[in-house]
Amino acid sequence: MSATGALTLTTDAAPTELGHAVHELVTRQIDIDQFVDQFLVAHVYALCPVRPGLFIMSRPGAAPIVPVWSTIRALRHVMGGFGWLACTGAELVAQLPDGVGFLIDDGLPCSIALPASVLPKHR
Repeated sequence: MSATGALTLTTDAAPTELGHAVHELVTRQIDIDQFVDQFLVAHVYALCPVRPGLFIMSRPGAAPIVPVWSTIRALRHVMGGFGWLACTGAELVAQLPDGVGFLIDDGLPCSIALPASVLPKHR
């Protein structure tokens, strides 16, 4: 992973189209394990927290999540001008505390919750 701008990180991993994988999961063309495999190599976009680490949202009565988006455009549509970072899903999973999952494309019509329970074998 290398810094390319004030708030942007990039990686040399080949990106996949995460939005396409979300569509395939929603339409049951792939299962959750296939989706996780695609998520791990895809470029994802997340909010850049004030302190080092990940921006984790706590939810009353539910497991905490890290919101991520499949495109910069989707992130900006929902979150406006907040700072963001880009990396692969695998790079985010490596930083993920136990018990924390992902919410992909929050605020868009086809958001996907990826619970922590499907990620242990990928840590």
